[in-house]
Amino acid sequence: MAQRSGTLAGAEQTTGASRPRLAAERLDRLQARATVGLWRRAWRRLRRNRVAMAGLVVTVAVVLFALAAGLIARLVGQQYWEGQLRDQFLPPFSPGHLLGTDANGRDVLVRSAYGARISLAVAVLASITTLAIASVVGSASGYFGGLVDALAMRVVDVLLSIPGLPLLILVFTVYRPGPYGLALFIALLGWAGAARLVRGEILSLRTRDYIEAARVSGATSSRIIAKHLLPNVVPLLLVSLSLSLPGLILTEAALSYLGFGVQVPIPSWGNMLENARDYFARSWPNVFIPGFFIFLTVLAISLVGNGVRDALDPRLND
Repeated sequence: MAQRSGTLAGAEQTTGASRPRLAAERLDRLQARATVGLWRRAWRRLRRNRVAMAGLVVTVAVVLFALAAGLIARLVGQQYWEGQLRDQFLPPFSPGHLLGTDANGRDVLVRSAYGARISLAVAVLASITTLAIASVVGSASGYFGGLVDALAMRVVDVLLSIPGLPLLILVFTVYRPGPYGLALFIALLGWAGAARLVRGEILSLRTRDYIEAARVSGATSSRIIAKHLLPNVVPLLLVSLSLSLPGLILTEAALSYLGFGVQVPIPSWGNMLENARDYFARSWPNVFIPGFFIFLTVLAISLVGNGVRDALDPRLND
């Protein structure tokens, strides 16, 4: 009889110890369902925003244009570094050259496609790297607080006080990176603002009941951050990504235009503008075409970013 009583007591202790873990697992399931509902509602709101959908269509078209750069080069029969001096400054819609040629007889359509690939790749890689650094620093700062928070925020304050473009010009005067190095340098200087946003969101989430349940169940800090906090910051990160891309495209274009970004013969929209600057009076389409691509892409992504921000706003009704 005593043995049976001991067995029952042990079972009750085991059941009692497992209750917080079961509660945490149930909260995880409920959170996953709520997240699915959030994305469905956001997509429904975004589809109703005609301006944002138009921007999305243009953005997808530009991305496909960049991905098809190699195919376009094969169809034209000319690579972005190849040109014939006898074909200098051909106007748009010339035979074999839909957008004409530049000062070296290179096809502007092919160079625009490869320029789109480089400009978008630099902007996207810089954005992803920026958000990765901001997520790590912001989540650690907001969750742990104390000395970690103080040190991280002082680093953020220092970075926010530094003028980014002049510093990049100063660095690239000594070191001329390729496209990937350019994206990395831009990200290393641009993550501070996003880190502060992530920190603020983590501070508002770390005292929620499901976080306390996860702590009681024995979850480690890294698991709580990765499984419970960061998924709730994803909408904020997506909005930040969509709104930062236009600025990064313009930053790359400005650096390349000034001669400190992507270097020739690799084309980007910025250095295409720089190359055409001295020949504006002779061939204005060489200036207009890359400038128009920059304008159209930045405008389209900005419209998508505004639409994503509105779609993920929980204060808006369906």
